[in-house]
Amino acid sequence: MILVGRYIWIAFDVQDSTSEVETVFGYGKDSVLKGLEAPKRRFLQAVEQDLQKLHLGKPAPEVLPQAEEPAPAINRRTGEKEFGRQPARVQAAPRKVYSYITIGSTKDEVLAQLGTPSASSENKLVYGRSELYFKDNSVIGWRIDPASSPIRVKLWPASSVDTSLEYFTVGSTKDEVLVIQGTPTAFSEDKFEYGGSEVYFQNNRVVRWKNDPASIPLRAKPY
Repeated sequence: MILVGRYIWIAFDVQDSTSEVETVFGYGKDSVLKGLEAPKRRFLQAVEQDLQKLHLGKPAPEVLPQAEEPAPAINRRTGEKEFGRQPARVQAAPRKVYSYITIGSTKDEVLAQLGTPSASSENKLVYGRSELYFKDNSVIGWRIDPASSPIRVKLWPASSVDTSLEYFTVGSTKDEVLVIQGTPTAFSEDKFEYGGSEVYFQNNRVVRWKNDPASIPLRAKPY
């Protein structure tokens, strides 16, 4: 009730009431309506001021953080955004399979190329009658049976060699024997084996050989 009285007092609190009466009787109905505009304006301004005061005394409403929506996935085929879908998992690239097994090939690479061995240990994988030898998980040598268990192995020369050579002899280097004879079926620091044939080295030079024409003949000439 107190507020209502306050608004009425404010609305009709004019300084010259005589002029208001003259206006009512002098101009008729239209003038009366126009005369009420000023009280109406004052009334609304008073209400608005009181409402602002009431709001200033209240704490601001708490704004709760909203969970971030995941970024839309992009359809690789159409290039369009897809909402509400989980991004596809990226598959690991397929393991590269090499054409040859060579010095330094890892066990994983050998298994990827040859599959499950017939026998294995920490330092050896066996495929039939062929064997691959490892150190620190890398190939360091082999013994291949080309007749029953052929395995694609490759040993490359460590230096440049004249590719026109047709035969090796005493004093030829290991790299020259590799170019002329090809990759050995088994080898060690001082010996290359080609089936039943063998070539012996000292200080990286040929010192002698043993030829077995029934298995893999050697392209060697006496010194």
